[in-house]
Amino acid sequence: MTCPRRGWGSANKDTHHLKSGTAFAARRLHVHNDSMVNEGEVMIVGYDHVQVAIPSGAEPVARDYYGGLLGMVELPKPAALAARGGCWFTAGAAVLHLGVEADFRAARKAHPAFVVEDLDVVERTVRRAGHETTRSDNEIQGVLRFHTFDPFGNRLEFQQA
Repeated sequence: MTCPRRGWGSANKDTHHLKSGTAFAARRLHVHNDSMVNEGEVMIVGYDHVQVAIPSGAEPVARDYYGGLLGMVELPKPAALAARGGCWFTAGAAVLHLGVEADFRAARKAHPAFVVEDLDVVERTVRRAGHETTRSDNEIQGVLRFHTFDPFGNRLEFQQA
């Protein structure tokens, strides 16, 4: 998997090096002196998916929000996992798994951060659907973003590409 915005995915199979000029390189990863990672090398090269919890039976609402409102495409779950409930979505490089939790509690702090082509359009779309948004532009230098909550109360972040 390659992510040009984040700068990972093109190094050799044994080690992955930070590309100069990327967000990762700009933030200068620091490791403890006893780390097994050599300076400039990263063992993790990206995410396969992020999982967010939803209440039991909430898949139709999830499909309306993530598929309908946000335009994500639902992925078929493998048969062995489909019986557990939930649903999976993708858009661009983002893959989101929504998993059913019997004792559901919304994630009010932890959240996925989606990168979007036009932040203002996404924010308008979310607001028109009745969801509040909070802009947080430049709290991280050069990053335009907003936060909102899905219909289950899970926090979401959207960043301008």
